[in-house]
Amino acid sequence: MKELLEFCTPLEAKIVRAVEEHGGKSQAATALGLSRSRVREAVERVQRKAVRRGISPVHGMTHAVPEPMRLKRVSTMRDGEGNIRAQWVIGVLDEDKLQLIRDTVEELSEPLIGLSLKHIPRTTHKNADPDLFNAHPVGDAHVGMFAWGKETGGDNFDLKIAERDIALVSQNLVSRAPNAETGWLLNVGDFFHADNEAAETPRGKNRLDVDGRWKKVLHVGKHIMISYITLMVSKYPKVIVTNVPGNHDPHMAFILSSILDAYFRGDDRVHVDMSPASMFFYRHGSVLLGTMHGHQVKRNPNTLLGVMHEQRLADISECCWKYWHVGHIHHKVVEVTGCIVESHNTLAAKDSYHAQNGYFAQRFAEVITYHKDAGEIGRQRCTLAMVRDTSETIHHVRVL
Repeated sequence: MKELLEFCTPLEAKIVRAVEEHGGKSQAATALGLSRSRVREAVERVQRKAVRRGISPVHGMTHAVPEPMRLKRVSTMRDGEGNIRAQWVIGVLDEDKLQLIRDTVEELSEPLIGLSLKHIPRTTHKNADPDLFNAHPVGDAHVGMFAWGKETGGDNFDLKIAERDIALVSQNLVSRAPNAETGWLLNVGDFFHADNEAAETPRGKNRLDVDGRWKKVLHVGKHIMISYITLMVSKYPKVIVTNVPGNHDPHMAFILSSILDAYFRGDDRVHVDMSPASMFFYRHGSVLLGTMHGHQVKRNPNTLLGVMHEQRLADISECCWKYWHVGHIHHKVVEVTGCIVESHNTLAAKDSYHAQNGYFAQRFAEVITYHKDAGEIGRQRCTLAMVRDTSETIHHVRVL
């Protein structure tokens, strides 16, 4: 029985030694105070494990194959008296053990490498049009804001509602968007309602109504963006992510970008813009796109066109189409001198401050499609009314 010890758990080893010492399973059961069936099952279980490795002394098998192999077959040559003259033990890789190794490596490495490819399967994107560029602006989301509908005259709003609404709208827009080669996830600022636990605007020190602790808000916001990016990667071969600092979250915006950059690092489909600037620019053929939050520089198209000339002089003469995407005011499109400035609407409800001051904006989000030569060629809009009716059949699944 001693040949079986290397295949035993501590309890099984105790039982096997007792069987060896007391001369049988019944005697071992009595000595250990166990039932005979339990002793018998333990010994048989160990014997099965040993046989898988090539050990069964009763049958003349005394040579084990190494881990993680299992026994495939044993060939034995005997003499005329039945004595073993030679023996060949053939093993193969144990698929169960191999899978266990794979699972263990994956489990240990996943938090280190961030996104595992099993979360976002690689697709061929055969229908992706390289001429198209889809922008998915996220207007001031104010994740972490609290609004009491009875006080504001509008809807309630909190962390759970923000996460649900963005999830439903993002799924709707990604599914309806044209098959472009590139998708741009553009957070135009104020994605978070508060920049820290002080729960006040960094500059004006205005008190903010918040839902939950700062760390919890960051955790939920991270999940929202990872889920949105995951959806976009299933749609587009290339995804660009931009988090513009707003007047509510100048520091949190960069923290969010750092988290997303670390999470998707190593995935060549996702590029997170890590620029510390407050303005960002992208070019798609003859289309030049600029973005900022809009609380510092005047949103006058002439002013912003001048900024483009200053910062992207090499591109400006080659681009027929010039666009600015901003936030902060949520509902205005202005065009002058061939430059279009658009401030994007929000999905968030109005809080007490905006309600008291009579501010109002329609709540919807859009995906805007640009052609490399023709500029904007279309857009899809999703209002909350479109998706809330189907919220019971559309599920938002977190990646983490």
